[in-house]
Parts: sequence; structure tokens; C-alpha cells
Amino acid sequence: MEGGDIYGQRSVIVMRMRVGTLALLGMGVATTLSGHPRLDGASIVNSGSTNTVGWTIAIRSNGIGSVANRSFSVTPDVAHRFLHDAQAAREASVMGRSCMKSASFGTRLTVTYHGWTSPDLSCPATSPLLSALATDAREIVAAAGPPTSLRRVRLPLEPHRAPTNPPRS
Repeated sequence: MEGGDIYGQRSVIVMRMRVGTLALLGMGVATTLSGHPRLDGASIVNSGSTNTVGWTIAIRSNGIGSVANRSFSVTPDVAHRFLHDAQAAREASVMGRSCMKSASFGTRLTVTYHGWTSPDLSCPATSPLLSALATDAREIVAAAGPPTSLRRVRLPLEPHRAPTNPPRS
């Protein structure tokens, strides 16, 4: 064998390995893209108030969600409608308005979708897009059953102190 043949065979082998690797990578990407659809998701956030505990619901496009360290599910149709309405409201840059709330029990209900946060959905809707999003969010909140407990406020306990001046008789 001549030296040129060895190097020629080596370059053919290396080339086949590269082509094989690229083919495997291509198959992996194709399998990932076609076999497992990418999940989308959003969060529904209740801010809580002075007297109530807030919560966050995470919902995915397959209908699986979580709230307060437990799982729940809605139909994928409900999840898709919610995410579609969130996307539409985000793209339209809808604006909401504030509304009167109790100082002790007033909360905010918002949706966060791909970095966008909706206006307060517990206030009257200013557009059909916000109205649809609020309806979807309420349906998911009802299915999730988030905690509705009151916030426990612990008052500091002061040690009992003797009066500094004795009482006069």
C-alpha cells in the first residue's frame, strides 16, 4: 500500500462518520419536532391582599396545571382557548382600567404570557379580548381550586412589664 491510499481511505472513513453523525442529528431533530409537540403555557396570578393569601396557577397547552404544589387538569381545548386568547390580547396590546377595591380584601387577577402581563382581570373588561381572557382564566381557576384562606397575621407578643412608677395610695 502506498501512503496516499492510507490517507485517502482515512479521509473517506472520516467523511462517512461526519455524514452519519449529521444524519443521526437530523433524525433526532425530526423526531423531536414531529413526535413531541412543544408545550406552551401561561400563569394566572392572584396577588393576594392584606387579609388573603395570593397564589399562582401554571397551565400548559396540554391542560395540565399546578397550583400550591398540587396538580390539576382541564381539557386541552380549554387550555388552547385560554392560551389563544392570551396571545391575542398580548398582540393587540390591550389596555385595562383600574377599579375600586377593598383595602383589606382587594386582589389583582392577572395573566402572564411570554413576558406580557395582562391588566387586572377582576376589573370590568375594556375590550372583548380581555373579556374572553377573563372568562377563560375564571374557568381554569374554578378547575384548579386555589387556596382561599385568610392570611394569618401574628401579632408580636410583648413581655409583661411592671409599671415604672408605683401607684400612689
